[in-house]
Amino acid sequence: MPGDTDASTTLTVVVPVWDDYAYGLLDEAIFSLQAQRPRPGILVVDNASREPIAEREGVRVVRTAERLTVGAVRNHGLAQVTTPWAMLWDADDVMLPGTVADLLVAARTTPTPVVVATGILDGATGRRHHWPRPWTNGLTRAPRAYALLHAVSSLFPTTGALLRTDVALQGGGFADTDGGDDWVVGLSLALRGRVVIHPRLGRVYRRHRGSISAGWTGGEDIVQHAALVRDRLRSDPAAPHYARALLPVIRLTQLAVIRVLRPLSRRLPSRRRELRSLPGVPVVPRASKD
Repeated sequence: MPGDTDASTTLTVVVPVWDDYAYGLLDEAIFSLQAQRPRPGILVVDNASREPIAEREGVRVVRTAERLTVGAVRNHGLAQVTTPWAMLWDADDVMLPGTVADLLVAARTTPTPVVVATGILDGATGRRHHWPRPWTNGLTRAPRAYALLHAVSSLFPTTGALLRTDVALQGGGFADTDGGDDWVVGLSLALRGRVVIHPRLGRVYRRHRGSISAGWTGGEDIVQHAALVRDRLRSDPAAPHYARALLPVIRLTQLAVIRVLRPLSRRLPSRRRELRSLPGVPVVPRASKD
């Protein structure tokens, strides 16, 4: 592992971006990444923007020839990563200080880790985001069972998490779609090793009105994402044979979570506050380039 100031040979942060998606927030995201100690490598993937994304000091920029889905552009960036660890980052989010250092320590001290994720700070409310749910963290000690539970309902984020680059590619990467792609890659990763949920808050989530997820219509979109997860479970060679036999049960359980438990959870006072809040409000000062 590199010294205190450089992690560019260990970790690459991939930031897909296109057109006005970031609404001027891309620089804040990059500043927060460059302020990390140790500092990771940064790769911005310009998804065929009408106006090419400008070069930035200390940042590698690549451009796709045509507009890709969110999952495909993430795979495009992931395929160019040469470091052992990769992190996918949304262009409108901010990384909290000390995140890279803590995650790399957790990756080094945990047996066979494939994902090291953090908690999320909601940028609109200033409160801890409801996901990942802390009560599920202890289940990571049983990786195969945890992977199957993740197939039912997404238990951890892959955006803003350390991902083992080779394992993510081996499992098929992100699904080629504009939603649910991260849930799918998380399943393949969890089938191949240990998922670590670090107790720290590492990411300020600032969803804006122009993001892909802002246009989702609710349950029907999640139902489609769940079908993609079952497709990956059906085709992934790392999936145990009994998981394929359980696919009808997994489908029914997914639907129960989406149709019943998810609507009920949205009625809880803390979730209602989160859902009413306006997106895009930063809750931390902009990091400096130094």
